[in-house]
Amino acid sequence: MATLAYYWTPRREDLRDGFTIQGEALGCSCGDAIERAGALNLQLDAWRRGRALGKSLDTGTRFGTIAWLFERYRRSPAFARVSARSRPEYLRALKRIEVLPTKTVDQVGDLLASLISARAADKIYAALQDGPRGKRVRQANLSIDIGRRAWKLVRPALSKCRGD
Repeated sequence: MATLAYYWTPRREDLRDGFTIQGEALGCSCGDAIERAGALNLQLDAWRRGRALGKSLDTGTRFGTIAWLFERYRRSPAFARVSARSRPEYLRALKRIEVLPTKTVDQVGDLLASLISARAADKIYAALQDGPRGKRVRQANLSIDIGRRAWKLVRPALSKCRGD
């Protein structure tokens, strides 16, 4: 005996424009499916309205990447407490990490933060030391220290957003 099941999928245009929910199986109960579809439609409507206003960091396609993590740190109250004199150096230090080329993706900023292991951090540190004018240990140390600060601040938010 075949069972009737319900599914919800957004339009292809919305997916192409960056909507992150691909689709969802709603189950076999008509009432539950209608309720869940209503909630998903509300999310889709809010996303459509929000596109014109500016994208939220936590709903974009970069969610969970190193670039997202650093941007979340830059928008945090902790970064606001950094003195105006030090702020440009913090930004440069984070940018040095973000733009490092990798073998798997274009740059480190495109990697998922959850995939960065101790070994990967060591490789990033080694790559940061190689500057255009030779060994740049001091700048590598600064970049890693500021990146660590961003990681410690934003990591709990990443876990909450994912539901860990």
